[in-house]
Amino acid sequence: MRNSNRLSYAVHILSYIYIINERHNEEKISSEKMAASLNVTPITVRQIMGNLKAAGFIETVRGSAKVKILKKPEDITFLDIFQAVSEENIFYRYYDTNINCPIGKNVPLIMDEFYNNVEEATQKEMEKYTLNKVIENLKRNM
Repeated sequence: MRNSNRLSYAVHILSYIYIINERHNEEKISSEKMAASLNVTPITVRQIMGNLKAAGFIETVRGSAKVKILKKPEDITFLDIFQAVSEENIFYRYYDTNINCPIGKNVPLIMDEFYNNVEEATQKEMEKYTLNKVIENLKRNM
């Protein structure tokens, strides 16, 4: 699964949990219901939720379908979420070039500098967006 999907799915899942818990106070939230909202498989939802749980964003009770968010939405940035669910850099980096070729040997080094700079700028931007902004927008549009 691509990093951009993982971030979008995680934001969707966290928003879903927050709004359902706020409106229906501890209603059971199954991975099947969230999967239907995302239009993905329940396995995908459980994988993302496992990452969110390991990062300390959510608490689940095995077998009960009860889940809650452990942090305030305004304290959860997109960067936090991305780091919780992504296993890679923001950009895919290709290093399988011919090191005996002067171009193949040097392009990855040059691209690394570019990617590092772009990723740093992207991470700074991701810190500006919080789960709370998404939830506020959802509430306005629902």
